[in-house]
Amino acid sequence: SALMGKYMIIFGGKGWDGKVLGDTWGWDIEKERFFQVPSSFPGEKRKGHSAVAYSDSDGDHMVVFGGRHNSKRYYNDVWQLSRKRSGKWEWKKLADNDPHADTNQAKPTPRNHHTAVYYQGDMIVYGGRSDHSLYKNHEGIWRFSLTTLTWKRVDTANKMIRPDSRMEHCSDTYFEDMIVFAGQGSNGLRRNDIWKFSLRTNQWKILEANDCHQYSEAQTATIIGISVLLLSIVLCLYRSYLNSRSGYTRIY
Repeated sequence: SALMGKYMIIFGGKGWDGKVLGDTWGWDIEKERFFQVPSSFPGEKRKGHSAVAYSDSDGDHMVVFGGRHNSKRYYNDVWQLSRKRSGKWEWKKLADNDPHADTNQAKPTPRNHHTAVYYQGDMIVYGGRSDHSLYKNHEGIWRFSLTTLTWKRVDTANKMIRPDSRMEHCSDTYFEDMIVFAGQGSNGLRRNDIWKFSLRTNQWKILEANDCHQYSEAQTATIIGISVLLLSIVLCLYRSYLNSRSGYTRIY
């Protein structure tokens, strides 16, 4: 969702029945009621996308990036919903979907569970996931110019101290900085660290180190395996004990 003027706009997501949605609704803050936006989304239904809002002389706008339809269909297209000063609602595409973006390095790969913020005419995208089975998370920061409609990766300095790649984190702007909190890493571990990325100098700085104690998926699987093995041994010993009490003798 994003706040466009006096309207909170809700787009897409997953319904109660598990189906992916592509409808657009608004909540009128003044009248305290929902209404369906009178402009149908012309793209593919999606969930796990991001949305930012901004206003200019033409009206109020919400910009949507990425998301996915299922575990094999991810997106990196950009769409904009506008409410003109005349009151007309309109969806339009700002950038096409490009499933081969990971090879040309000209735009971020298709992804979901990333975050996006608005800063000085640009949409800033960070993190996310591109593979549902491998938890392939991203660490890069991309800027999409809402004027030239072009992408540029900005965290390219060598030997930069940076947070681990992640998804399902939180991001917001504070003056000239983007603040990032928590998320889930590529190893499946949850995090609760806090980082600051300067949108002026394009540099990371850690504000609070990770202190989330959690086993990785591999460690969890090992612990479960050992627990099952120990339980099996105990049950076998207990069964042998019962057999000995009943007078039966096990023949090996």
